[in-house]
Amino acid sequence: MAGQRSAGHWRRAARASAELTSKARIPSLTVAKLLALATYGHGLPDRGVLVVDEAAMIGTRQLARILALAEQAATKVVLAGDHHQLPEIEAGGAFRRLHAELDPVELSANQRQQRLADRRTLELLRAGRVQQAMEAFDAEGSIVVTGDGEDTLERMVDDWWSAASDSHDPTAHGAMLAVRRADVAELNRLARHRLSAAGRLGAVRLHVADQDFAVGDAVVCTRNASALRVHNGLRGQVAGVDIAAGTIELGVGDRDVRRLPLTYQQEGGLLHAYATTIHRVQGADLPRAWAHSGVLYLEAAYTALSRHIQAVRLYQPSDHDVPEWVEHPAVFADDTRTPLQRLIHAVSISRAQHLALDQLDGKPSQPSNAELPSLLAAALTEPDGATEPSTPPRPPSRSGPRQLDLELAP
Repeated sequence: MAGQRSAGHWRRAARASAELTSKARIPSLTVAKLLALATYGHGLPDRGVLVVDEAAMIGTRQLARILALAEQAATKVVLAGDHHQLPEIEAGGAFRRLHAELDPVELSANQRQQRLADRRTLELLRAGRVQQAMEAFDAEGSIVVTGDGEDTLERMVDDWWSAASDSHDPTAHGAMLAVRRADVAELNRLARHRLSAAGRLGAVRLHVADQDFAVGDAVVCTRNASALRVHNGLRGQVAGVDIAAGTIELGVGDRDVRRLPLTYQQEGGLLHAYATTIHRVQGADLPRAWAHSGVLYLEAAYTALSRHIQAVRLYQPSDHDVPEWVEHPAVFADDTRTPLQRLIHAVSISRAQHLALDQLDGKPSQPSNAELPSLLAAALTEPDGATEPSTPPRPPSRSGPRQLDLELAP
């Protein structure tokens, strides 16, 4: 298995890799580490199977390098992902194209949501029928219209606190979700204020990297550090703080405590975990989710609204906030749309990426399925002078050219 993470964007690769290694006993590493090892001549074992998790989020050039490594080793590649969820950050579209051209194995039954109504509404959203989906969520009471932006955050924390206030672990009932990190930071600040007022946080506070940490805080690690036994995505609670040394004792599970030095925190290695970005929870199961509508788009909306098991709420401000960069804010004065209509418009916008080959669809010059692999290979070949290292070539097989064994499992 290989997961994908690029600094600041893909957040769950190390966590997924660690979970597969410990629970499924599948040797796992991130895509970044796989390609780094390949740079120094450590390719894939011959005639194996490589499962690439969240493959729809992997940039086209990196996916091309993975397939090249697999072809050299005659390794079968299973690309597991969902192009209806968060798109690639780098230039992408390869997974989407492969899904359209090949015969994918698809999971057709939704086993996450308990309520049948939620499953049916998410099917509408996945199919791009945004208006019907949002109206169905609204009819079920899952869309909460608030006042201004500040009121929206307060309302989210109110509802989260109603579920989390009586729990030893305030994150056990779910999480608040947002696209913008600024919204996540403010939600975490407001959540900690509730916890502190209820006497749920220790009196000693360690201030580092513009954050306060106290005993009882729910936190998530954001950096891999094998020497400290932590990885990106690891969650736990602060079990102790040492102001003099600047260290934090991280409790993971019932008895496992890991000591984090000041340098790890100064590098941004810890964040509060009451609220999180939507990118961090792709692939996760949450009992409940409270999602912010700010700068939401189709793929992010589908990801956020499909994380929950029991219930989800989406919060939409009634006021139409005018972005600071707008030169003529008066144009918003004539906007007579309701909050639900504005939400439908925002969620209808897709940020899915496409290959240049996709522009040929329906034209006489469109390549055939047989031509597609060679065209993709040519399009993805690094140009002369490229800075990315290439994989050392292997001697050609005596039995002739090898065929890449590729399987899609969305």
